[in-house]
Amino acid sequence: MAKPSEVYARVSTHLDPGLAHLGYRAGAARSFPWWYADDRGDRLFVSGQVDTKAIDPYAGGGFRLEFEKGAKGAVPNAKLAGRALFFQLLKDDELRMLVARQNELIASLAGPPEAHVNAYPEFLRPQYLSYFQPQEAFDAVNSWLRYRALGDVDRWMEILVPLLPILDQRARENLQANEMYLGRGRIPI
Repeated sequence: MAKPSEVYARVSTHLDPGLAHLGYRAGAARSFPWWYADDRGDRLFVSGQVDTKAIDPYAGGGFRLEFEKGAKGAVPNAKLAGRALFFQLLKDDELRMLVARQNELIASLAGPPEAHVNAYPEFLRPQYLSYFQPQEAFDAVNSWLRYRALGDVDRWMEILVPLLPILDQRARENLQANEMYLGRGRIPI
């Protein structure tokens, strides 16, 4: 199972060239990789995040990309306004590609042994077992791109890196620094 620090390093390796081409610079060290670009008086951020609380030897882990528009001089994830998850900036055909990849990965997971499932309280078992079922869409809860090994992260990046110019353009055109997007559906594009 890939460690969060390894996933962050791999995400950075893949995103650095594409984001630099779009005018982004890497931000100062934080617990996650982030990049910024100035945009007409605002600052646009891209960050990679690993769900460090939900890593399981059978279900794997998850990471995601987040886009944010804030004031110049700001840092990413300092507030809730202006932030959007990657899927909120995508169209149906782009999302279908990501959901298909997610479901390929989920189908490749070996189910957990019964003893592992039974170690969870009974009321949590259905939720845990749902991690092994196909995912229909991305939403505020199911917003993590699943992985078990670094090769899974690489395969995600094969899809995400070509989408960077599209995501950047949509973030610049559609995000507002003072508007709440997290927890909502997709942003009208």
